Amino acid sequence: MVYAQGNDTSEVMLLDTGWEFSQSGTEKWMPATVPGTVHQDLISHELLPNPFYGMNEKKIQWVENEDWEYRTSFIVSEEQLNRDGIQLIFEGLDTYADVYLNGSLLLKADNMFVGYTLPVKSVLPEGRESLIYLFPFTYSANVATICFHGFNYPADNDHHEKHLSVFSRKAPYSYGWDWGIRMVTSGVWRPVTLRFYDIATISDYHVRQLLLDR
Repeated sequence: MVYAQGNDTSEVMLLDTGWEFSQSGTEKWMPATVPGTVHQDLISHELLPNPFYGMNEKKIQWVENEDWEYRTSFIVSEEQLNRDGIQLIFEGLDTYADVYLNGSLLLKADNMFVGYTLPVKSVLPEGRESLIYLFPFTYSANVATICFHGFNYPADNDHHEKHLSVFSRKAPYSYGWDWGIRMVTSGVWRPVTLRFYDIATISDYHVRQLLLDR
């Protein structure tokens, strides 16, 4: 889907179709929903029980110990490629992920709460399929950190014997709470878009008041 925003002459392509996911090392690819999480995808393929039923919380903990892969493809036209700039925008990745586009490493994400805007014009071929490849991972990124420190910080919400949540820029409730189960998710939790634009683009601005006379 391509659409314009108001008076903005840029074009935005929503990358919400054609996604697949796989458990790393298996090469078994299955349809995925983006935005979403790996737990939602596994549940939709009946590879996980309802995590909120009975004691099923214990049966889903293996997911956070595995690495997962997501991919999709798209084609850029000659007209789109001739725009001054092209950005690949991830509004939210959950949480740690290596992002590749056509074999080029674009990003090593480590924060669930921020978006990422990546210039990609130089790695897009005209009229040929481009492949986005993501390697989201969860548990392993924090194990090395806690082993380095050698002790657990207080984290009453964390249902694991190792309190990994304090090391991660990720929603703390993912690791458990008194009102919720532990379900340490990964994946693409907010929309992914391609933006084609001309001339300049403003991503942020700061206002400084130099004079106040009233």
